[in-house]
Amino acid sequence: LREIRSRVAPIPAGEAALRLNRHGEPLAALAARMQPDPCWSTFSRCAFRSEHEGRSVVVEFAREPFPDAAFRELERNLLLLQEESFRPAFTSAVFAQFRAWMELSSSLGRERSYLESLNDVRTLVAYPKVVAELCRDDVLVFEWIEGEPIAAGIAKGSAEDVGRLAEC
Repeated sequence: LREIRSRVAPIPAGEAALRLNRHGEPLAALAARMQPDPCWSTFSRCAFRSEHEGRSVVVEFAREPFPDAAFRELERNLLLLQEESFRPAFTSAVFAQFRAWMELSSSLGRERSYLESLNDVRTLVAYPKVVAELCRDDVLVFEWIEGEPIAAGIAKGSAEDVGRLAEC
């Protein structure tokens, strides 16, 4: 089920700006410099680029948790598929694992802790640095990293990127 790809409408930029403005300065300054199009939009997150003290940053917002009713509806719809090769994936154990996986991504606090832990680890891979003074319970801010995603490098046959991934 991790292969399911779905387009998720982004949080409107105006709504994202309102969320930042509710916190006052310095988050209101992020809202003023926020780009209108999101960097990404997933079931659990939506992020926009902005600027802070001359640095490009990502401002990430958590969405409401995926409701139980939506999980049940997804399970019912998947069970309607008649393709026999899908049947092994449609068990209660797989659905429970999928739900747990989705719930892991719902916590900005968990992501912040993960990124802060990585700040002390020296690796070949660049991880975003949290801008702690701008983070709130409902907003995570970290530095933007210019570069190519590792998956793109591996797809091009980059041995160096394979090594980086192995190190991670």
